[in-house]
Amino acid sequence: MSKSIIGLQFAFMGLLSANLFASDQPFAARYELKTLEKISARQLPALDLTEIQAQDVSDVLNDVSPRFALPVAVDVAPNNAGTWEIAADGRQVWRYRVRSDVASSFNFGFTDYFMPKGAELWVYSPDFSSRFGPYTDANNHEHRQLWTPVVIGNDAVVELSLPASERNNFRLHLTQIGQGYRGFGAKDLTPRPGCKPGGDKSVNAPTSGSCNMDVACLGANDPWQNNRRSVAAQGTGGSRVCTGSLLNNTSNDRSMLYITATHCGVTAANAPSLFVYWNFDAPTCRLPGSAASGSGAVVGATNQTQTGATFLAQTNNPFSGSTPAGTRSDVTLVRFNNAANPAFNVYWSGWDRQDIASTCSAPSDPTATNGLCASIHHPSGDEKRITFVQENMFTANISSATGVHWQANWDPTPPILPNIPTPQPSTLPPGVTEPGSSGSPLYNANRRLVGVLSGGPSACGSTGASLADQYGKLAHAWEGLGTATTRLKDYLDPGNTNALFIDGVGAASTYTLASTPSTLLGCAGQTTNAQVSVATANGATELVTLSSIDTPVTVGTIAFSPTSVVPVAGAGALVNVSIPVLPAAAPGISSLTFRGASTSSNVDITVPLQIVNTPPSAAPALTAPSANATNVALNPSFTWGLSAGATNYRFQLSRDAAFSSLIENQVVTGTTATAVKALRGNATYFWRVSAQNVCGPGTAASGSFQTIVGDVLFSDGFYE
Repeated sequence: MSKSIIGLQFAFMGLLSANLFASDQPFAARYELKTLEKISARQLPALDLTEIQAQDVSDVLNDVSPRFALPVAVDVAPNNAGTWEIAADGRQVWRYRVRSDVASSFNFGFTDYFMPKGAELWVYSPDFSSRFGPYTDANNHEHRQLWTPVVIGNDAVVELSLPASERNNFRLHLTQIGQGYRGFGAKDLTPRPGCKPGGDKSVNAPTSGSCNMDVACLGANDPWQNNRRSVAAQGTGGSRVCTGSLLNNTSNDRSMLYITATHCGVTAANAPSLFVYWNFDAPTCRLPGSAASGSGAVVGATNQTQTGATFLAQTNNPFSGSTPAGTRSDVTLVRFNNAANPAFNVYWSGWDRQDIASTCSAPSDPTATNGLCASIHHPSGDEKRITFVQENMFTANISSATGVHWQANWDPTPPILPNIPTPQPSTLPPGVTEPGSSGSPLYNANRRLVGVLSGGPSACGSTGASLADQYGKLAHAWEGLGTATTRLKDYLDPGNTNALFIDGVGAASTYTLASTPSTLLGCAGQTTNAQVSVATANGATELVTLSSIDTPVTVGTIAFSPTSVVPVAGAGALVNVSIPVLPAAAPGISSLTFRGASTSSNVDITVPLQIVNTPPSAAPALTAPSANATNVALNPSFTWGLSAGATNYRFQLSRDAAFSSLIENQVVTGTTATAVKALRGNATYFWRVSAQNVCGPGTAASGSFQTIVGDVLFSDGFYE
C-alpha cells in the first residue's frame, strides 16, 4: 500500500494563502451584516460512515491514496443560491452556508473563479476560528479554479464581498464540496486504514508511530534545517492527500517547482486543486519512542498554506495500469501558480540525478548527522519527521516497477540529536515512514534529493529486511519517457546546463524574526514576557512594525514595546513582548504568531506557549543521599525524581531543620545538584527540593543525612 496520508492532524487558524493580504478577517467579522440564521443554507446528508469505512479499506488494499473527505457534486453560484446584501459602506456581500449533522470539516472547489480588483473571497467557520482568505485577483489563473483547505467543524460559510461597481465583473462557480470526516485538525469520525506494499495489510493506523523523530529535534545549526523547510503535506481534489517538496532548478530562480509521487493522484486535470501546508512541524522535540511522540496530538499549529498548481510532468504509477515495468518510477512534478509568501521562509532543495547509489555513513559523533542520508516526511499526516539512513542505497523493485527505485535501509541506531529532551537516552528506536509519507523526498548525504517515496514494508518495530522503503529515482524521471510531459529535465535544467547535481537555495528576505525564549511558559492569570529580535537579512533598513495575529483565546491583548523598529545586523533590534495569560486558560500547548510588517513583506514567527494553571502537585521523590544516610561523602551529589508539571527544581541545603540559614539555594532544570563547597565532616545536614513551574513552587520534599568523620578547612578559615 502506498504511504499516502490517512488523516492529517492539523490545528490551524487564520490567514491561509500564498498572498500578502489586504485584510486579515472576513467582511462579516469586520462589519455588521445579517445574522447567519438569515443566510440561505444547504444541509448535506449525514455521512454514511459504515459505507465510507468499507470504501477506505478497499482503497488501502488497492493502493489508492486515502481520503479525508467525501466529494459532493454541487451547482452553486451567487445567482442561484446564497444571500446577497448591501453593507453600510455600500460594498456588496454574498454568503452561502453549508451544514451537516455528520461531518467534521468542509472544503470547497470552485471550477470557475475570477475576481476583479477589490473583491475578496473567504471561507470560514461561524465563529471565524477556522478561516481561509482573502482570495483575490492575485488568485486569478488561466485554469480559472480555486480549491480551499478545510474549514473545521460541521458548519461553514462562503463569503464574497466586492465594490458595487464590480457586481457584474466576477465569476464564481462552486462545483464540489468536500464533506470531511477526518484530517486537517478535524475530528476523526472513522478508523484510519493504513498499510503499505510489502507490509502487513493492516486496516487500522490511528496515529503516527511513536518511533519517529520530530524535525524539531535537529540542532539549531544542523544543515538539515534547510531541507525541512522544503517539505509539505498536500491535498488534491478536495479529498485525497500525500506529501511532497520544493525543488531548486539550475537557474536558481526560486520557481515554485514541487515534486511528489504519481500514485498520490496529481494529474494535468486536477493539479489546480493541489494545496499544501508548509512548516507543519512540532514546535518542540518529543522523545522518539515515548507516548507523546505517538500521541498524534497537534502541538504545532500552522497557518501557512498554498493552493493551485500547473501540471508539468510525471512517470508511471507502480501500483496501477499496464505500462512497462521500467517506466514506473512514480515521480510527478508541478509548479505552483503563486510565488512563495516570504513569511513562510520555504527552501528549494537541491537534487542529484546520477544513477549512482548514494553513500550513506554513520558519523563518528553519535549526536551528529554528517554523513547520514535522510527522508523528511509526514507519517500518518502528523507533524513533520526525519528518518535517517546510514547504509548505502541500492536499486530495488516495488510492486510492478523494476529497476527504477532506490531502497533506503533505515538507521537502526538513530543519532541522539541536541534537542531530544533530557535526560537523553543512550539509544533510540529506528525511525520509519508510514502512510502519509508518500511522495516525500529521499536525500543523499549532501542533502540533495535523489527520489520520492513510493512505499515499502517499514513500520515502527520493524527489523532486518522490513526496516526499509523504496523511492522512485530522479535518475529515471530525469529523461522519463522522453517527452516534455514525462521527463523532469526540461524544468529542473531550463538552461540545458547538463548539471548532474545542484544545491538548494533559500527564500530571499529583507529581515528575520527570532524569539527569546524560543518556547514560552505561562501561568493562568499572570503575564509572561519575551523578546523578539528583528535582524536585517541584506542590509535593508525599512521600518518593521510588530503585531500578533491569530491570537489564541487563552491570552489577552499582547503588547509590543516599541511597536516599530529598524532592523539591525547581528543580534537584531529588540522588541519587548508582554503576553497576559487569561485566568480561565486551560493547561496545554498553543502557539503565538508574531508578525513583522514592512513595506516590502510580512514575516511571521510562531512561538509555542505552554500554559499551566497550578504549581506542580507532587513533591519530588528524594533518592540520594537516602533518608537518614550516614557516612556521606563531603562532596555529595543530590538526586531526586521527576515531578509532573515541573519546569525546574529549587534545591536547598541547611544545617538546621527549619532551613533558617541556607548553605545552598539553587534552581536547576534537571534532577541533580551538587554543593558549591565541601561539607563539614561528622555533621548533620538537612536538604529539600521543591518542583517549580511558572505558577510557582509545589510542595517540598525534605531529608537529612550525616557526613563521614573528618573536616575540610578552606583557605579563608571557614567550613561550608
